[in-house]
Amino acid sequence: MKMRVWLPPLADLRPDAPLEFEVIDGRRRVTRRAEAVIAELPRGMSCELLLHPFDVLLVGVTLPRLTGAKLANALPGLVEEFVAGDIERNHVVASARDADNRAIAAVVDRALLARAMEIFKRAGLRVSEITPAALALAWRPGVWRVRLHE
Repeated sequence: MKMRVWLPPLADLRPDAPLEFEVIDGRRRVTRRAEAVIAELPRGMSCELLLHPFDVLLVGVTLPRLTGAKLANALPGLVEEFVAGDIERNHVVASARDADNRAIAAVVDRALLARAMEIFKRAGLRVSEITPAALALAWRPGVWRVRLHE
């Protein structure tokens, strides 16, 4: 079981604000949907945070033939032209590459991300993944997947 939590814009995240969440099983089926403040979220499972679209810049990139730390060091340079301000203030990661070395790079403010992680850590929740909400639904050619806000 895993819990997915939809975050508001990171600058607005507060421990006492209700957040939408869902519990999913090993086959990624939703077993529970609700809203709760961070202190009242279910315990005993890993937590996936879904970043608000306002907090993530997604950029299509062609990855160099590097791996590990060398690739991590190269990523900021691949997206720098799309980022306003100092690229060092941001955390940059990339999806898995396709056959043509294309991937999606995600850029997030480093300080705001660290603050969010600290809020969840203080609440005793173990964050195992952080995903841009726009990429949270599996995509397959010819199939639309939409999460409606109720």
